Amino acid sequence: MARGTKDKSAAENQVKSTKPWSQEVKQQAKDLFGQGNSVEQIKEELEVPIATLQSWRYRYNWKAFKSQVNSEAELEVFEDAISTVTDAKRQLLKGYQLISLAGQDGVLDDELRFRDKKQAVDTLLAGLKGQVEVRGADISREFFIDVAKIIKDEVTDEFTLRRIGEKLVALGRLYNQRSVAD
Repeated sequence: MARGTKDKSAAENQVKSTKPWSQEVKQQAKDLFGQGNSVEQIKEELEVPIATLQSWRYRYNWKAFKSQVNSEAELEVFEDAISTVTDAKRQLLKGYQLISLAGQDGVLDDELRFRDKKQAVDTLLAGLKGQVEVRGADISREFFIDVAKIIKDEVTDEFTLRRIGEKLVALGRLYNQRSVAD
């Protein structure tokens, strides 16, 4: 009796492996692999034989897809970090604008004495200098992102692209740490 059950199970597996799989199932399997699931986990979830999954893995180059998914996830983390820094810099820029406005009001006030005028000028200059620094950092950030986009468009070798991407992400994190510390 156990032998009959075993033969039946083998026959069912044979039928499954020759069955044409829909594009939807293939895409689900690829997406699961890209999310870090093993072939065994995908087999359990989608009930697709391991041999079929391994065939798809090589035929449709799932490793490259997984690398791309990982690179996009790293880029997303990097962009989120940049967004946070950008928001902080926006607030900092508003503060410098307020400082320069206060200084400008003091410079234009004819009733202030010389010493107070000097303080007003110093305040105005500090506000303007701060604005220039913040705007310069924004231009650097935009330049950095544009360089990353150009590299992604021009480099076709996945291994090299991944290595460059990892280095750019590390550089971006370093840049963000320096920007926050300043």
